Amino acid sequence: PVSYGGGLRVRYGPVLLDRCDFLRNRNDAEDPRSRFGGGVHFGSVTDATLVRECTFGENTAGRAGAIYLTAGTIETSNFHANQARWMGGAVEATNVSFVNDTFHSNLCLQAEDDADLGGGAIHLSGTCTLQDCTFELDAHRAESGELADEDGGGAIRAVDATVSIAGGSFTGCTSTIHAGTAKNSTDRAGGGAIHAMG
Repeated sequence: PVSYGGGLRVRYGPVLLDRCDFLRNRNDAEDPRSRFGGGVHFGSVTDATLVRECTFGENTAGRAGAIYLTAGTIETSNFHANQARWMGGAVEATNVSFVNDTFHSNLCLQAEDDADLGGGAIHLSGTCTLQDCTFELDAHRAESGELADEDGGGAIRAVDATVSIAGGSFTGCTSTIHAGTAKNSTDRAGGGAIHAMG
């Protein structure tokens, strides 16, 4: 079965989340690929959806440790120590704008025989923009198994995406596959900070 939102599931919208805290929520469906959004899952929402001045900490899911969002804006929000196994340690986003957000110590922990994964903080697709966002110590880590060259992105993994980044910083983000580590750089591990495909 598919499981949506460990803390909150929003099926339709636009939606406003203003100054909300989502802490230590879990989405524990048996198959990690079917666990969307440890903190919040946004379903069929519009681009008027806004997440503003919210805190997401220590949430976990198979995909999108904190938020799964398919349209809208996340601004002036803080994401720390969220974790996902499949993709997007903090956020999995399609057609989303990020403004002045902070990501710290989020993790995509890839387990054995999972492939085509990553994004320690964010996994992006569609058309996305990031303005003045800060990434620090976010990580993608692959423990073992048969892994693909497409895995990676300590802070951001973008697949079939048009992404614009203006301002902001990336500090100490890493992508580790087996014994190889990329620190804010690109090699077999797929990008210490950013891994973009397509």
